[in-house]
Amino acid sequence: MRAKEIRISNLRFGTIGLAAFCWRRHEHRRWFYGKPWEHAEDAWRQSPLAGVGHGKTPFLLIQGDGDTVDPLGQSLEMYRALRQAGVHVEMVQYPRDNHGPLSTGVRGFPSTEPWHGFDARQHIVKFIKAAFDAPK
Repeated sequence: MRAKEIRISNLRFGTIGLAAFCWRRHEHRRWFYGKPWEHAEDAWRQSPLAGVGHGKTPFLLIQGDGDTVDPLGQSLEMYRALRQAGVHVEMVQYPRDNHGPLSTGVRGFPSTEPWHGFDARQHIVKFIKAAFDAPK
């Protein structure tokens, strides 16, 4: 499918600084076959930021302020980059929520902040509806 045919996007892998992600998670061998700083071109090529300049597809970023896997700063950086590139982007932040509990709540399972999951689902539905109701 060509990028111009895609109506919406859900960035599942929110980390844009993959080297920092791998450092935090000790996953550098899995992602870069070694240390990320030894393979900077590969790290950049795998970063969602690398393609921002070509983006046209609207984005919805859902972020827990307490996320230790994909920290808030990563989503803010992606949000700013998309805005600067002229891409429609919305970002919803949830206080206190971490990566796993927020994801669990979005899928409708019990979580530490149940209203966050409900609210996020409402945002997702509204975002998808707006994308498909928009003229081509």
